[in-house]
Amino acid sequence: MKKNKIISVIVLLMIFFLMSSLMVSGEEVQLDVNISYGFDEYIKINESMPVIVEITNLGAAFEGEVYVEVLEKRGGIIGFGKSIHIAPNETIEFGLPINVDVVVATFDVIIKDQNGVTVKKMVIDIDQSKILTSELLVGVLNNDENALAYFEKADVNTPIVMASVPESNGIVYYDALDVLIINDYDTTSFNEEQLSEIRLWVFEGGHLIVGGKNEYHIFTAFEGLVDIDVQSTTTIETNFNNSNLMTTNLEIDNIKIEDSKDVFGDGTVLKSNVFSGVIITAPFDLAFDSEYESKEDFATLLLNKIITSEYISELINRDQDTLLIYNDFFDGFPEKNTSNKMLNIFIGIIYLIVSVILIIYVGKKLNKGKLAAIAIIGLGVITILGVNLLSKQVTIDRINIINLDKNKQAGIQSYMKISLSKGNDLDIQEKNDMTLQVLNGNGNDTHSDAIYFGMADTEDFKEKIYWDLTYSEEGITGNIYNHLGKKMEDVFIYGKGRLVSLGDIKEGRQAVSGYLNPSFYGNNIIDILFSDDNKEDIEKEQRIALIEMFLIDDYIDANSHYNLVGFYNLQEESNVQVNSKSVKENSLNMVIVPLDIRLLQGVEQVFPLGYFTPILAFVDNRKDYEYDISNGIFYGEKVELGYIFNNIDISQIRFDTIENHRFDQFSGEIFIYNNEQEAYEAFDYKNEVLEGEQLTQVLDEHNQLLIKLIQENNQEDNPVAIPLIGLEGIYK
Repeated sequence: MKKNKIISVIVLLMIFFLMSSLMVSGEEVQLDVNISYGFDEYIKINESMPVIVEITNLGAAFEGEVYVEVLEKRGGIIGFGKSIHIAPNETIEFGLPINVDVVVATFDVIIKDQNGVTVKKMVIDIDQSKILTSELLVGVLNNDENALAYFEKADVNTPIVMASVPESNGIVYYDALDVLIINDYDTTSFNEEQLSEIRLWVFEGGHLIVGGKNEYHIFTAFEGLVDIDVQSTTTIETNFNNSNLMTTNLEIDNIKIEDSKDVFGDGTVLKSNVFSGVIITAPFDLAFDSEYESKEDFATLLLNKIITSEYISELINRDQDTLLIYNDFFDGFPEKNTSNKMLNIFIGIIYLIVSVILIIYVGKKLNKGKLAAIAIIGLGVITILGVNLLSKQVTIDRINIINLDKNKQAGIQSYMKISLSKGNDLDIQEKNDMTLQVLNGNGNDTHSDAIYFGMADTEDFKEKIYWDLTYSEEGITGNIYNHLGKKMEDVFIYGKGRLVSLGDIKEGRQAVSGYLNPSFYGNNIIDILFSDDNKEDIEKEQRIALIEMFLIDDYIDANSHYNLVGFYNLQEESNVQVNSKSVKENSLNMVIVPLDIRLLQGVEQVFPLGYFTPILAFVDNRKDYEYDISNGIFYGEKVELGYIFNNIDISQIRFDTIENHRFDQFSGEIFIYNNEQEAYEAFDYKNEVLEGEQLTQVLDEHNQLLIKLIQENNQEDNPVAIPLIGLEGIYK
């Protein structure tokens, strides 16, 4: 009896532990995530913006990756990732940089577990009114941010935008800032990584203004940049040696800095050049008591002393290269689109008829002399009115890059050129109050004959385009369903270093098939898509220009997904009003659709090289490398990767490389993890394949393969493209 009780207790304990383990293993990931970006959400085109990620773990211990992704101008994805390990009830905070090279509406923050499964995805809206181009962006770290608002009124020949710098435990990336002001701020709160980021920013051309007294140790934090000797504190009376400024009393630290220049000749401000950047040291509170107008003048003097006219000119003109490229697109619109000659001629004929009728009517009542005078005056007035009316004709040419996500939600990046045949003030509004980002000029009022705008929008494309496509060794076959309401032209599929041309896709269902051409470059892409006899067609030229700017680099990336691309031109009423009036627009639209292509089931087949994308293998110390999954590259001398082949009976595995002009080609060694030996073994990937008994040794019970890549002497700032894996087998 006693024995039975013991057995019962043991069984109950086993059940308890089993249930506990099941509860733990099945526990839902509970991560509370807060995201902030930019500087008070201000960002700059073509500059990295800081994304601050704060994660609190409300569940079990979590290990995985955090990615920040944003659409790039070529239609691809720019991403940056970081590995995390977070204990229960722990909060971590870190910064990630993301480069925005185009006007976009959103960016994504994605958290994946160690198996690569997405556990959380957040879509963050970008405030379109805070996307900057040629403005001077000034970041501020000060106990009272409003106390330095007078800097925004300084005159430096370009608008100034003031913004607070995120106070974060993680690294803040300062690339978008032109000026950073740290005033009366406790710099002991900075860790060494944060200080290093500020130093790097200065080295690369940043303008750092450090103000305040050293009671906050504000100067000693930057002794790695300049040699500062802080002496006694005193009070001085100064007008910064400028008769236009009001005299003010300043409590100031006496400081000495080697190789510095006395900016105003009174010891109040010292300037030090550090590589390409500048450090201004002002050992007094920059929020000093004085008339606001006087402080504005001080800010103007100070900024013009440290920021060169060349820097401002470059800032103003930094988008000119991009505008020239856009202009090539817009110049490609047919002449009939940009200047409606038939309408001009029609209006001219109407004016002439009206003039003749008036002259004949009046002539019956007057003698020839008076008639001639009135005719001359009348024709002159009518001509002036007609020319003035015709000169005010506004034309909108537009390019739309329409990127669909996997849920068929479209992000639409628009670039518009609004032309006026004679310079006039333009009041330009979007009908739905969307923000139009000026890409040249200083705002809606312009006397230029053309102004460029960028705009980001979203639209639901769920019922507009879908497909049923299958991949096989021979290529891609299946159906595409086009419900856009117009024919898509010059359609092609690209990805994984492959391309297939499909021609035009009419409205409704259309059967398609095509061979996936292997890796290719530059003009070879154009040769596949466009025959020589139609390359000179003006619409083809525009489309070729768009492909070369937005897609050409992605073709040879051996991406982990395929995209469908097609074009169509429209002439319709614009959603942009000019001077409160509706206008017509001519648009060229490029649609980019990510595709899911099915594999044939139950038959032996060769999978395309690079079809399978690896994730990081959590085996060894991962601080030795960084892996960029979206681009298939790694930094450092080694990386460990894992492949999971779901529902595939594998008969052969091989590795190969595809030449890549964006990143160095892998030329190191591959090691395959042998599960029986529990160790990595060298693999001659150039001459060997894995098959037969070898597969049972290297594939675990989950059909997972682990590899280690070693590229000796590979520097952290020089990424290497990983070799691609090829497979033969049966998809179940």
